[in-house]
Amino acid sequence: MRYSRSLLFGLLLLPGLLLAQQMDQPAQSETETFLTSQTEDQLLTNEMVGSAVTNQDGERIGTIRELIVSEDGEVMGAVVGVGGFLGIGDKDVAVTWDEMEITRDPDTAEFTARVEMDRQELEDAPEFARREQSGM
Repeated sequence: MRYSRSLLFGLLLLPGLLLAQQMDQPAQSETETFLTSQTEDQLLTNEMVGSAVTNQDGERIGTIRELIVSEDGEVMGAVVGVGGFLGIGDKDVAVTWDEMEITRDPDTAEFTARVEMDRQELEDAPEFARREQSGM
């Protein structure tokens, strides 16, 4: 009989002990929901917008104006402003993200996107049409 009471008492305490242990640990979804800091391998979009686009020789041939992100969050490419002078007469073209090699200057912390094409190829690329411009 004494054994049965001890067993019953232990079974009644077990759920309370398990609940107390769970309360001491943050919920798994809580730790996966929020990012608390930027890591070295992460870029913020505002760090990329305005960055130089260069060719393989390091010549500046454009400027990143926007990033193109799919509905599932994947960066698809960048809208690059090319041609013109001081923003007059230039056009926007889109380059796929896979075609860009992103580097960061350790001294200035500025990003650069290098592409394997020259200025003329970029200027000759078809102009990028935004959804509202293409009638989608």
